[in-house]
Order: sequence, then structure tokens, then C-alpha cells
Amino acid sequence: MRQIISAIIALSVLASCTKAPKWKGSRKQAGDTPQEMMLPSASETGDLAPPAPGMDLVWKRYRAFEDGIVQGLSLNKSDFCLELGKQPCIDKTHLTVLGGNEPYESGQYERVQSPTVLTAVAVDRIVLSACSKRLELDRAADAKAIVFKHFSLKGSAPDPKQIADQTTELYRRLLARNAEAEEVKIIQGMTAQNLPPDKLALIMCFAIATSIENILL
Repeated sequence: MRQIISAIIALSVLASCTKAPKWKGSRKQAGDTPQEMMLPSASETGDLAPPAPGMDLVWKRYRAFEDGIVQGLSLNKSDFCLELGKQPCIDKTHLTVLGGNEPYESGQYERVQSPTVLTAVAVDRIVLSACSKRLELDRAADAKAIVFKHFSLKGSAPDPKQIADQTTELYRRLLARNAEAEEVKIIQGMTAQNLPPDKLALIMCFAIATSIENILL
């Protein structure tokens, strides 16, 4: 367990550094909040909020975030992250902190205008559930795995080429781009943790899907 926690922390650093957002703007007066520290706000309609003046990023809210995870990992949205096995995490439990609102049952008529301190917790929980579900499905499918198909989840430790191929697969599916050489190198370095192949695959998926690229556009 200690190895897994250490690996998640290390790959979380990779995720937070990957394609860091390029905030625009500058401090106007002493005491003012610098624009580079502000987050894009959510719009009242649609899943993507318009960028604030001087910014080139938008907050990818609940539906766009969900669609990216579902399509990227080839899942059915009803298959993962159900609170007590019944209530969907995205549409119910974490809806507010993911930028949504529910006026009828909760009486929330307005959406939050920016990510809250609980948004990251919700994202982590949903991503971990989704990656775990895909891993479970691919482990059972074995040779017919859909996402985790570049090394055996039940066999020996993957070699650097297999890790690079799986990393590229996840980057393309979740972030719609190829992984950079340095990003692949960092993930390949995780073999030093001597994790079982399925645990390594789970950590790779979690780190990439929780990167800032998958939260802000």
C-alpha cells in the first residue's frame, strides 16, 4: 500500500505539471488579486464557461468532464461511481462542485462560478472509480482488452516499450494528444516501485485523467 501511495503522489506531480495553464494578465495594484491566480468562471448555460478577460482557459464542467472520461475509457456512465451503489456521483453527489446545479430537490438555482476546494476531491474520486472500472473490465477481457492492452495486467512487469505504448494510449484517449518524451520517461521510472502491472496501469490512468488538462481547456 505504501508503494502505491508513493507512486500516486509522484504521478500526481506529473499530472499537475503537464501542460501547465498559461494565465494571461498582470497585477494592477498592490493588494489586487493577480489575474494569473484567478480561475475561469462557469457560465449559466452549457457545460463550458467562457474565459474571463485576459485568459485563454475555461473550466470543463460536469457534463463535458463526464463525457471525456466515458468516451476516453469506453465506459457506460452508469457503470462507475455510484454513491451507495445507487446515486450517480456526477449527476447527484458531486454535481455542485463540478459546476452544476439542481433547483428542484436541493433548491440550488445558481451554479458556482469557479471550482471550489472540493472540486479536486470530486474529480479524484470519479477518475479513480472510472479507471478502476476500466481496469476491471480489461483484466477480465485479457487478450481482448480495450484500453489497458499494451501489457498483461496479470503477467510480469511491463518493459519500457510497453509502458510507453500504454502511456501514449491513455494520453490520446483522455487528453487527445501524444505524450511528450519527458512525460513518458517519468511514467517509465515508476517501475522502480515494483508495482504489480494492474496497479501500475491504475496509477497511470489516474495521474493522466486528473491532470489540469482534463479540468481546464
